[in-house]
Amino acid sequence: MPEQNAVLLDERRMRKVLTYLSVRLFERFRTVVRLVIHGGAVMVLHRELSRKRNTRDVDYIHRAFVAEWAQRGVRDAGDRLTACIAETARAFGLGDDWMNSHADIALPMARDAYGNLTDPIYNDAVKPTNVRMNTVFESPGLVLIGVSWSWAVALKLVRYCKDDPDDIAAILSLGTTMRGCQWTVQLLEGWLLNLCSPMGYSHYPPQEINKTRARMRDAILRTSSLPWDPNVARAPQPSKPALTLVPYWTVQQQPTARAVGQAQQPARPVTVHGGDLEHQRQPKGRLLAARTRTRSFSAITTSAPAVPTAPMPPLPRPPMPVAGPLYPSNYASRPPRSHHTSASVSAAIAPPTSMPLPPSTTSSQPRKSSFAPVPTPPQQASFARPQRQPPAHILNSLPLGFIPTHWMPYPQRAH
Repeated sequence: MPEQNAVLLDERRMRKVLTYLSVRLFERFRTVVRLVIHGGAVMVLHRELSRKRNTRDVDYIHRAFVAEWAQRGVRDAGDRLTACIAETARAFGLGDDWMNSHADIALPMARDAYGNLTDPIYNDAVKPTNVRMNTVFESPGLVLIGVSWSWAVALKLVRYCKDDPDDIAAILSLGTTMRGCQWTVQLLEGWLLNLCSPMGYSHYPPQEINKTRARMRDAILRTSSLPWDPNVARAPQPSKPALTLVPYWTVQQQPTARAVGQAQQPARPVTVHGGDLEHQRQPKGRLLAARTRTRSFSAITTSAPAVPTAPMPPLPRPPMPVAGPLYPSNYASRPPRSHHTSASVSAAIAPPTSMPLPPSTTSSQPRKSSFAPVPTPPQQASFARPQRQPPAHILNSLPLGFIPTHWMPYPQRAH
């Protein structure tokens, strides 16, 4: 088996070879294997960049694959992958380097916030946005993800030989088709400085900077000379209505529905004066203009008779709660429930009640009326048991007609 592959791989043959490799990988890993690729294979497999017809090899990042599986506890993942690649080469008569990682030694590295070495190209490629846009091959055992467009251009600018100028031109043309980018050297240089800073552009000598800018200028010129390929799938462009500056506009009223039997009269045009519409370029101005149009459209009059509407009846008022008597907390027993009311229950106030006084056995004390509202404490003899006198604030808080029986004088004993 030769060391260098001499068989050209177009899209159909490459997908067939990768499907065979996917089966071999699933037998060894028992799960899907994800690889990040770059170079000409991306240009062949990508649906929107089918300008390059064939390639001789597939460049992938081996170091990131080994580090990813080492975190999962698989130390021999690199050896398993290499064995599957060699088995696929023997099955299809390809060279040993049909799928290689020779460019890993030249790819830049970066350090994270903790000082650890990381792979910026791999980290940028596995982001969800790039995975959705640049997944070029997917099967149960193998998924191939192309590097992001910025890194693809940056890596090809370093080498810039063979098909690299046309590949960069194809990528820039795709950006023009999908996003409407009008490429210039300044725009392309700022794009790479922002997204591919680990390339070390700030440390380039002046001669290298001028050479890189000349390559950018050449790639931009090639975008205008690329032949149009009808097989390239282009993303649909959203139609943006052009802003027109008019001092007024005319609204043609549409015929409205009328009752059966009425003759339909021709609608009359209504002119709405809204002034100058230059403020529609700002979000707040567009909102105000929309409100103006809404009020103007709703104000269009018709010849249909107005339907009378009945006034809404007033809402019933809820009954106000009636406050009942409040009883002190040191009462021995509260009155019966039938005479008790609270603020949460709307009930009539119970009539005042009275309790008969017990008869007195002393002849010197006149007999009180049985229905005295508030009894006056009698003059007690020196030998009588001392009586408890309720505080004044409790007596004032009692409702009319209630007599504190537990403060009543005890009946005197006969001697």
